[in-house]
Amino acid sequence: MIRTITKGPVSVVWWPESSSHGHQLLISIPGEVMVLDGGAFEEFASELAEAVSNCSQDRHGGRGRTHSHQEIQDAFQGALDQLATRDYDAEWVAFEKAVRERKMWGGPVPKSIIFYDADKRPLVAVKDEKTGLPIFYKPRKGVVEEMMTPPDFSMGHVDPSGVSWVRKRALKPWTRWRRLKR
Repeated sequence: MIRTITKGPVSVVWWPESSSHGHQLLISIPGEVMVLDGGAFEEFASELAEAVSNCSQDRHGGRGRTHSHQEIQDAFQGALDQLATRDYDAEWVAFEKAVRERKMWGGPVPKSIIFYDADKRPLVAVKDEKTGLPIFYKPRKGVVEEMMTPPDFSMGHVDPSGVSWVRKRALKPWTRWRRLKR
């Protein structure tokens, strides 16, 4: 079996369930074209297994531990499985897309945003999966009201800018009682 990886970094990771640390072997960096065959698979898997077998209490800043023979074999087999089945290029493309979208939105990307236009009609913005830009549309009548109750004057008052509603911060019951006891 021969694999060519053109975009993303290639690495194999072994993290046992019962351990507080894992091991990673970085094989190539982003943009480096990598051609892997069966011999390379075994070579890199052996290198990861050797790193696991060399692990001791003195390594990893005192957090290392001695691994059993079974764990070393599991690391070797796990590396072979990752090299044969992981789609490194697709993972790298998805990672780059997520970074672009996070920069574009200035933080975590919301799945959808509900807000009201100047005429108090609801608008929904949904992130486009290809570009990451918002797509605006007007939902069917009653859909937004079913998801969330619209604000009314008992809950607050209209913000002077006209964009949203403002309401008094509700105090927690224990806060009210604590204030009364003073």
